Amino acid sequence: MSIIQQPTLFDIQILQELEIEVKYQEFFSPLELTPLIALFQKENTVGAPVTI
Repeated sequence: MSIIQQPTLFDIQILQELEIEVKYQEFFSPLELTPLIALFQKENTVGAPVTI
């Protein structure tokens, strides 16, 4: 069986040097989170309708 090696997404040394806000931005920026957030948003039943 052969071993497949993949390049790492992040270098550990670089991640240790980044500030916490930049770390989160680097982790989550490639992900499309809009569909996931839409699953958890509740429809408003009171008040004027809101369009986005």
